[in-house]
Amino acid sequence: MRRIRAPIALVAILAIAGTAAPVITSEGELRADLPSGAIACEVSFAVSCDGALGGVAARTELAARALERVTFTADAVWEGIEFAAEIDFDAVRTCSRLRIATSATTGPVVVNAAFLAEPGAVAFGLELRIQDGTPLEEVAIGWNLNAASGEIQTATCGLPFSFARVALRLPLSCEWGTLRATSEWTADGFDQLAVSFGPTPEVLPGLRFSVDLTCAVEEKVVQLEPSLSLGTRFCVTPLLLLDWDQADARLDGAMVLALDLGCKIGAVRVRGIVELSPGEVSLVADPYCGLLGLIWPVAGCCEEKGQASVAFFLGDDGLFDIEAVALEAEIALLPGLMLNPKAFLRIDGTAELSLGWTYDSSRATASD
Repeated sequence: MRRIRAPIALVAILAIAGTAAPVITSEGELRADLPSGAIACEVSFAVSCDGALGGVAARTELAARALERVTFTADAVWEGIEFAAEIDFDAVRTCSRLRIATSATTGPVVVNAAFLAEPGAVAFGLELRIQDGTPLEEVAIGWNLNAASGEIQTATCGLPFSFARVALRLPLSCEWGTLRATSEWTADGFDQLAVSFGPTPEVLPGLRFSVDLTCAVEEKVVQLEPSLSLGTRFCVTPLLLLDWDQADARLDGAMVLALDLGCKIGAVRVRGIVELSPGEVSLVADPYCGLLGLIWPVAGCCEEKGQASVAFFLGDDGLFDIEAVALEAEIALLPGLMLNPKAFLRIDGTAELSLGWTYDSSRATASD
């Protein structure tokens, strides 16, 4: 693919479009695997300018010196209405996408609208939110829009109805939490009604319940979910699994799944997780069953604060069951430039090394 010359052109375009000096930001990471020696690199580069009405920005993403994505964005405010537009060129998928969004606020009511377009397809969504605690919380409607992802649903230039959603909320008295109800429709008609409330007041010390009712076209489900909180004692929080018989609504027992350690010794933060039932829970990356980490502050350039950390991953092998060690730091090297070196070392001799960075020209200017 062609070598990247886009950032230079973007700086020139945005410098003309904006009335203020352009702000340049960059993020990247250089990774190496040992002993294979495989190397990978990812870089993003963004330029933005602010003007009287709003701002414009452009962002490029590169991997191994190949262009992956270019994104242009613009935003403005007029008479209290916010406008935003985005054009996204995806070199990997060899396609482009346009997204235009508006947002208007009138008292507690927020109205959002979005229009999406890509070759051979368009979509539109409208959302109304009320923020003052009234029973009506949200109304949303989508045409050719996926309700879960917010992306275009099908390849069509028409706007077929996709979904409608109405959400209600009602605070309950006597510490019974909040009653929430959400009704959803699709192009085929009614989809489901979900009602929930809780948590309830304590039935026993630390034991509460929540109730979830789902009425769908094909089934109706009622769930009574218990929760038990024993709090934190001596920096240790037990994570429990309640053996709840849903059919008979009966609590048969409880199992301690893991212990969560969190405390601070001087300027050093200590964090640890030990899984006591690895088959029932996965809180630490496989194949490890526990970790112990230390995090402490480090000084950087121009009074910027950074931090360093070390984490020991526990398993069944190695000295003191330590199977891997992770090292990481965030250090301000120059004004606006933050370095993020990482190392992940395993007892089998393999390792992953990386050097990441973030740069923000506005922070560099502010420190002058």
